[in-house]
Amino acid sequence: MAYMRRIFLIVAILASLLLDPACGPERAPDHPPFGYCMVHWTQTIYIDQRIDVLFVIDNAESMTGKQAQLEGSIKYFVEELEDLFGSQYHIAVITTGMESDACPDKTGEGGRFQDRLGHIAWSGSEPIFDFTRDQSCRVVAGDNLKCLYDEAEERGTALVGVSGCPYRRGLAAMRRALGADLLGSYNTGFLRADVPLVVILISDGEDCGEPGEVSEGIPGLDERICSYAAKGAGPAGGTYYPGDPERRQYRLTPVAEYFDFLMDLKDNKQGMVRFAAIVGVKDTEDLSSTSIDYAGSEPDAAVLLACSIADCPYGNCEALPGTRAIRLAQMFGIGTFGFVDTICREDFSNTIEELAPFVSCPRIFMLSEPMLDPDLATIMFDEEPLPEYSCGIPGQIVPCDGPGDLSCPASDCVKTWTYSPPGSPPDSDAPGGMIGFAAHVDPCDFTWKQPIQRRIDLIYVTPCGI
Repeated sequence: MAYMRRIFLIVAILASLLLDPACGPERAPDHPPFGYCMVHWTQTIYIDQRIDVLFVIDNAESMTGKQAQLEGSIKYFVEELEDLFGSQYHIAVITTGMESDACPDKTGEGGRFQDRLGHIAWSGSEPIFDFTRDQSCRVVAGDNLKCLYDEAEERGTALVGVSGCPYRRGLAAMRRALGADLLGSYNTGFLRADVPLVVILISDGEDCGEPGEVSEGIPGLDERICSYAAKGAGPAGGTYYPGDPERRQYRLTPVAEYFDFLMDLKDNKQGMVRFAAIVGVKDTEDLSSTSIDYAGSEPDAAVLLACSIADCPYGNCEALPGTRAIRLAQMFGIGTFGFVDTICREDFSNTIEELAPFVSCPRIFMLSEPMLDPDLATIMFDEEPLPEYSCGIPGQIVPCDGPGDLSCPASDCVKTWTYSPPGSPPDSDAPGGMIGFAAHVDPCDFTWKQPIQRRIDLIYVTPCGI
């Protein structure tokens, strides 16, 4: 077969260039003055018609407009979810509220699954929330999907209101919700050991760590102290607020602890946990641009906004940088098991439509090192090499020799996979570019081999300095 001969040729070329597993100094005279390194990239994805989805939704007062926008868009997520998973999903909703000195628990938060079904009415531009309660709605599945949002009644657990704590602790609430104490009692029936877990955090503020890590209720400072602590330095450069009688350092629980917690839930199996952050983002194409900056150098200076919503009819149309949630998504790998989008949108429908495929399985994979030449690369599914070209037959891999090959029955001969080089400037989350697959070679399609998991291996040559 032509594609097998190509595989052997690639292996021979790699062997000649890469006798040392690191970098080889040998190069042809007509190549640029760099050496060659071999990269063996591998990714494991879990393919399942079941999914557990935890929404962490900010219910601080500043979320007024965003709650209204979420109401108009949640149906898109529900429709996509049903298309992808049928009825084999679990959904639960928590808020970013945690009991603390300045935030007594008034609405059943602290990581407890919502069983309050919210509804928004309007008095001019002011929202009026009312709630009904249904304990059976704590875990939403195929038989009670309307608990999440009933379009006819305009009511659901996704509408959590805006009377929550301004000290947003979505990551702490997530850890509490998925911890053994609550899963064994109030939150029982949600998490399944062998099912992928997706956490979706929606917030317009900065995460404030665990209760007790910042001083609350300091006159004139409010939740700005959360951003100061997330950055680790205040506007004047100090490590604590001069007006804080407790002199607590600007220091929060490291984001890595939440990553480790989530991975431990699934025995550290890559791909079994995904994390999405819909937060304050300056530039979705360059996440490194989202940083905590100040309007001045006074110890209580305002935090500069990350973004705002144009033509916003509701008020509270801005968002602070959500750096900690972004960092956690990056740890899972943006484009594969991590997802980031801005909360500053006039509606969330496009975000939700992008989010639904992410919830199911990644289809684009980002690389940290660029390819010298895609023709010198080989890619494998479950240790079986993929041909460079294949017939576009859904669910099948039928090798062919290229666009001029007429041997494919009722389909074209197309590229099995493609490489997109890094842009200029490179995407900080894909400095080596990215790879994608033809529609008929969908790595997430469980029908043509029905694996529980799929391993993808990519072996390629990258330039490296010598």
